[in-house]
Amino acid sequence: MSKEKIYTYTTRETSEDTRTFTIKSDKKLTYEEVTDIYQDGDMDNEGKEEAYSKGISIRFDGTEYGDSESDIDGDFIEEEDNEK
Repeated sequence: MSKEKIYTYTTRETSEDTRTFTIKSDKKLTYEEVTDIYQDGDMDNEGKEEAYSKGISIRFDGTEYGDSESDIDGDFIEEEDNEK
């Protein structure tokens, strides 16, 4: 029984994105009220203004994707070894 070497590679990808909502209200809102409203927001209808409650509407304006990073670790074959 021969022992074959197993190579394991670990990958990680980190990305940042920003979701933007616009909330309109006919009265002044508290920070907590605004937080509750946008956390209840529907991200399936981008650009569509929807009634949230009497006098308050919300619109999901979209997601802006930022920089991403990739990292791969492992025991790699050298380029020159690959050509043999």
